[in-house]
Amino acid sequence: MLTVANLSTGYTKGKETVLVSADLSFDLPSGSILGIVGRNGSGKSTLLKTLAGTLAPLSGTIHLESRNLQQIKHHTKALLLGIVTTERNFSGLLTGWDILSMGRYPHNGWLGSLRPEDKHVLHEVVQRIQMEEKIFHPIATYSDGQLQRLLIGRALVQQTPYLLLDEPTIHLDLHHKAQVFGLIKQAVQDAKKTVVFSTHEVNHALQLCTHILLLHKEEGYFGSPQELISQGSIGKLFPNTLVAFDPKTQQFKLCY
Repeated sequence: MLTVANLSTGYTKGKETVLVSADLSFDLPSGSILGIVGRNGSGKSTLLKTLAGTLAPLSGTIHLESRNLQQIKHHTKALLLGIVTTERNFSGLLTGWDILSMGRYPHNGWLGSLRPEDKHVLHEVVQRIQMEEKIFHPIATYSDGQLQRLLIGRALVQQTPYLLLDEPTIHLDLHHKAQVFGLIKQAVQDAKKTVVFSTHEVNHALQLCTHILLLHKEEGYFGSPQELISQGSIGKLFPNTLVAFDPKTQQFKLCY
């Protein structure tokens, strides 16, 4: 269970504290898929960084399995949380196998050699992300979609109960978006993981997620897709003169 109580997120800019979202509270059951949606600048990435523990809350608490996130040591946190950010600061000379192997550090240390059980996990994930033919190639030869699947794979080999992904389908075409969302769904079904991801792909999130957290004007609306649709919360996301929500298809459409 991921429990968020009275959480306010933001950051410090000089001597000023900038509030991004305020007083968020929700309980996310294990084995769920939560999509964090909102307009640009609504605080999706800030919230995800806060849930990952890389950014301190302005107020409120986050609990993983009844443990306060702020009090969990780094190594223990790495056994609980697998994180995929939008950063791509890797040498192009590294192979996919090199990147994937990094995900085993919580189990054997940064300098630890791969044990037979580690290699077994790696090979299983290579098959899951469908990278058998590319895994030993330099990542400089990877497409955006292949690199994104690889980074999700790196989080999967950590074998953590929670996965946090920041904009996992950014810059991907529809085909590769479908592959990434398929990986997310498979991780929940096969490995019983809890997945939280931020996204601009609201229509896809409504189809995939068990729960949605909609950030709008420093407020948060949490519930199942159907609950937020029934409450009319989803319709608040965009100006309805430009983008309207169709309750029949449960999708957004351009008003042209």
